[in-house]
Amino acid sequence: MDLELEGRGVVFTIYIVIILQLYLSLSFFFHLLSLSLLQDEKYWSRRKKNNVAAKRSRDARRLKENQITVRASFLERENAALRQQVAELRKDCGRCKNILARYEAKYGPL
Repeated sequence: MDLELEGRGVVFTIYIVIILQLYLSLSFFFHLLSLSLLQDEKYWSRRKKNNVAAKRSRDARRLKENQITVRASFLERENAALRQQVAELRKDCGRCKNILARYEAKYGPL
């Protein structure tokens, strides 16, 4: 009878040791899980911030590209108007030279 009780005590002690090991393993696992969740939260927080910053950057780039396009269009129109003005002034200059040449032919050099 003594051996039987003693054997049960050893088995009981082994069960307690196993239960404690399981508890420690589980508590360590849940600790790691909570750390992982915190890191996931940190990760997604950073991702959201990065996504907002990337969108802001893309929008700024689009705005700059649109401004450049509008400016280029304006400068092209201005360039065309200036070319037309230069062509008209060359015609006027040609007419003036023609008039001067006829005057000099008729009355002599100035």
